[in-house]
Order: sequence, then C-alpha cells, then structure tokens
Amino acid sequence: MKKRMSGMQLQQALSRAKQLVMELAALDCDGIDVRLLLRQQMGVPLRSVIERIPGETLRDKAKAAGVTYQTLSGWQTGRYKITKRNAERLAKLTGYSVRQIMND
Repeated sequence: MKKRMSGMQLQQALSRAKQLVMELAALDCDGIDVRLLLRQQMGVPLRSVIERIPGETLRDKAKAAGVTYQTLSGWQTGRYKITKRNAERLAKLTGYSVRQIMND
C-alpha cells in the first residue's frame, strides 16, 4: 500500500532524495556515472518517452508506435497503463529500456 503524503512531506522527501543523489554523485565509484545509473534504474516519465517517438503530432506518433491516438493520449495523461508489449515497441523507437518505460 502506498503511503499518502502531504505537500510539505513531499517537498521534504524530494529535498532529501536530491541530497542523496548529490552525495552519491560525489562518491568515487570506479568511473561509474552514478547519476546515469540512477536514471536508468528509476525510469522516465511517459511524456518524455512520447516526445522521443518520431512524428510531429500526437497522431503521427501514435501511428509510428502502432497504437491508436486515444491510447497514446491515455498514456500521456496517465489514464491508461502501458503494457510490456507496448513498452517493448516504445523502447525500440525511443532508445529507452523497457525497464525505464515500465517504471514510470
């Protein structure tokens, strides 16, 4: 079950998370880019994924992704969850990994 947070609690959690990322980035990890590693593990917002799909309009992007305009719009607004099969398609089109897309 997800914990419900107030606005103030959320701001404090985000501030602490940012501080931890900065601390990790400052560590010597045998040349590993910790920030890149964290981004790969945490996922990316579907809006960012959709922006990378080839096409000028949302309809063009939907066609390139092999889904309907309504489906793509639903992903963008959070109304629909993406399936693994569709995440695999988007991964090929955008360069993101399936894991990054599914962890949105």
